[in-house]
Amino acid sequence: MFTKKEEYNYFNEFEKISLLIIDAADFLSTNLKNYQLESLEGQLEAIHKIEHAADEKKYEMMHYLYQDFLPPIEREDLIGLSHVLDAVLDNIEDVLIRMDMYQIEEVRPDMFVFRELVEKASYKLSDMIKELHNFKRSKTLFSIIAEINTIEEKGDVVYQRAVKNLHFDKSDFSQSYRYSKIYDAFERCCDSFEHVADSVEAIILKNS
Repeated sequence: MFTKKEEYNYFNEFEKISLLIIDAADFLSTNLKNYQLESLEGQLEAIHKIEHAADEKKYEMMHYLYQDFLPPIEREDLIGLSHVLDAVLDNIEDVLIRMDMYQIEEVRPDMFVFRELVEKASYKLSDMIKELHNFKRSKTLFSIIAEINTIEEKGDVVYQRAVKNLHFDKSDFSQSYRYSKIYDAFERCCDSFEHVADSVEAIILKNS
């Protein structure tokens, strides 16, 4: 796929994956704003194409890494970052998959709050990845990492409140169960952004 003469820039490829994460977050946001359960199954194919495009980039990166004698940072760091970025896309897609699986009829207010957090986190993540190539001299990376961690903490608060509110209504256990599964998916989604921030922070500290 690649030859030694070809120039491969890991940081640029990570940036491209981060933009696909924005695409996925925007796609999720649009579907929640204009939510229609009857058309959701058809939308899953579209978001899966975004996730698959990121998978292809990850496969290309791993293929090149196998034959690269001198990567810019340690191999385990490149592999680790590619995995946590992949997990973000999987978790964003999983929100819509579970809404279809559990046949969610309407978007509740807490889900709109989660939507805003995921969308905001995706843009912050992209800013962080774009700055990663400059990690030895960057004046902004640690502040972006802190912002992503703050978003994740807000997600924890929303999750706890949302699940607690479900249990106030004891009249429909089935509905409470189904919505709790969606809140679980959103909470994992917020956590996955923090995992990327943690991975980037470890790369900075390890390679500086």
